[in-house]
Amino acid sequence: MVSGWEDSIPDAFLVEDLFLAPLVNPKRRMTSAIEFAACLRDRDARNARAQQLHQSSQQAQTVEQALARSSARKPYVIALVLALAFGLLTALGFQQSAVRARNLAQNELARATALSEFLNDDLISRTNPLVATQGPEATLRDVLLAARARVAVRFAKQPMTETSIRASLGSLFESIDFFPKPKLKRAKH
Repeated sequence: MVSGWEDSIPDAFLVEDLFLAPLVNPKRRMTSAIEFAACLRDRDARNARAQQLHQSSQQAQTVEQALARSSARKPYVIALVLALAFGLLTALGFQQSAVRARNLAQNELARATALSEFLNDDLISRTNPLVATQGPEATLRDVLLAARARVAVRFAKQPMTETSIRASLGSLFESIDFFPKPKLKRAKH
């Protein structure tokens, strides 16, 4: 055979059979024409098996590459999950802090509103001679005593505010000597 003959035959198994048939080495050549004929008849089945083997090899290689990519991504996925968990915990912490701050601000607003209403309704408006029930004869002592009587009702839901108002009223009474002075009994000798 002329060199390069195998390039003109597209079937690899036919090329292999034609190459093995005339070999001088008995260990590598076909033993008889019957074996050669059987190989030629079985060529389509051998092509199908080879193609199936090639496809299986390609699938295994694809799976192996996907596994390698997945293994390479694993540390990044773990880092991403950890970063997301940290972000979620941080966001929850900020949200809880914001809720606490909002509640504190609402409490302080309610307290400031209650104090303002107390000052406007129970003190300032009571000293106005046109509004006060006693008219122009209303004394500061009467206004403060009336306000002190309304503190418990007005601040029933805000005990801290009630306490601070009572302390303020107490110091006010103390500073302007509104508390009745205790009567001292003199012992008769």
